[in-house]
Amino acid sequence: MKKGEHLRDHISQFITLLNDIKNVEAQINDEDQAMLLLFSLPPSYKSFKETLILWQR
Repeated sequence: MKKGEHLRDHISQFITLLNDIKNVEAQINDEDQAMLLLFSLPPSYKSFKETLILWQR
């Protein structure tokens, strides 16, 4: 995610990439998709990411 980019725009781009992957008949399960999205977020989302990861366990 680029500095100053809105989270909404980042998620939209992420969904577009997932759709491109599906179009070539590759699959990424839901949990892996969620983890990829979390790890694509910048350091400013550190607390948010840690909370979601701990909550998942």
